[in-house]
Amino acid sequence: MAQEGLTGDRLPRVLFVDDEPLVIRSLKRTLTARPLAWEPRFADTGEVALSLVGSEGIDVIVSDMHMPGMDGATLLRRVQERHPEVVRIVLSGQTDPKLVFRAVPVAHQFLTKPFESARLVATVDRALALRKLVTSPELRKVLGGDNRLPAAPRTYTALTRALSSEDASISQIVELVERDVALAARVAQLGSSSFFRVPSGVRGLGGIVAYLGVDILKTLVLTVEIATMFETKPGVSAFSITEFQRHSLSVAHIARRMLERTTEGEDAFLAGMLHDVGRLVLVSRCPALYAGALAQAKSGGGSLTDAERSVLGVTHAEVGAYLLGIWGLPLELVEAVQCHHQQPRTPAPMMTIGRAVYLANQLAHDPDVVLEEDLEPAGGPGSVRLAQYRELARELANAGAP
Repeated sequence: MAQEGLTGDRLPRVLFVDDEPLVIRSLKRTLTARPLAWEPRFADTGEVALSLVGSEGIDVIVSDMHMPGMDGATLLRRVQERHPEVVRIVLSGQTDPKLVFRAVPVAHQFLTKPFESARLVATVDRALALRKLVTSPELRKVLGGDNRLPAAPRTYTALTRALSSEDASISQIVELVERDVALAARVAQLGSSSFFRVPSGVRGLGGIVAYLGVDILKTLVLTVEIATMFETKPGVSAFSITEFQRHSLSVAHIARRMLERTTEGEDAFLAGMLHDVGRLVLVSRCPALYAGALAQAKSGGGSLTDAERSVLGVTHAEVGAYLLGIWGLPLELVEAVQCHHQQPRTPAPMMTIGRAVYLANQLAHDPDVVLEEDLEPAGGPGSVRLAQYRELARELANAGAP
């Protein structure tokens, strides 16, 4: 899949859609007062906006939800269908969950009114910058065509059964969400949105699920269908969803152990859980190409990431970081996903989320792998901790699944 320029020689274009003249005037005044690396466009109806997306080469659309005629959810759904490569953001003052739930399957991010101009510009800037990770327009269309991710059949069935029961508890639901990459990713996306107003002090999947509550999760999973059930794709039988989930969960547990004495332990667990989400995206959305990458890695003896770049022009780490980034997940988590195959630049004694995920991934693949931390003199505090992490990796491997 060939790599192409992002927008040729022109600046990226961002379309703002709102039927309120005062909002449009406020946006124009706010944006013209700032130096921008993109060109703003404006529309006051969904119909005009849809026409501009097709004729102007729009890169990001930021739409209100409640508009006469074609509302925001309908507009974004049509943009998703016709121009899936466009990043789709909701900017609305609506608080009706039913209206927002309609946009969950089609919107990448949710921002609320009244808006902070700095945050709005930063959100757009970040969405545009992320395209450097996936420069192929064809692949961006594949990634933008569907917000859902495929969950492991056993976990998905167990979660839907639990949510259908009147006796479902938060602890049961948290346990199931924490076992599945697709469910964890979507819950994290919604927890990062400003619509649900999850407090900044709420950490990890457990905190997000507890804050959202059973009723909202039930609607999202059973009605909105934030995830689907994974089906084995022809040609990619080498990909095991069971092994994929087992490895992701092992990395999550090891990464959390590395930061368990800090406030970042739950964030490290989430980053570890999602570190390979790009593989799930690729195997489910372009199985034929990914089958070629898997076959090349197996026959050529090289790394999977080298094979992915050869066949797809991009690695699963970059695909995962791109998707989580346009979903608005925290920057440190996105960077950990992007760099989980790269040696961290931070000094060895400094344990960050990115470093924890990198080391945990290495240990989950091979508990006896030689790491730079092994260079510390025997008996030093770092070597003692590493020995403990190796033992945890062995325990998880022997257990088959955490």
